[in-house]
Amino acid sequence: MEELGGAGSEYLVAAEREHAPYISYEYEDKTDPYEITKIIKKSFPENRFQKIKYYRKGDNFVGNKFYSFKKNHLHG
Repeated sequence: MEELGGAGSEYLVAAEREHAPYISYEYEDKTDPYEITKIIKKSFPENRFQKIKYYRKGDNFVGNKFYSFKKNHLHG
């Protein structure tokens, strides 16, 4: 593990396994040290990747659909 973020913070930045592809992880830039750091992208060999987006508390639009999440329906 490599250290990212602030003092004492450790996050998984890559996984290299014998019988699986190499994966690297990118995290969001945070200004609030009390927020949970979230993975925003997983990168794989051959320029493949998966971007990750999260719902927020309150109102969210996904495409043309509307979703509303109250605080008690989310962790945190």
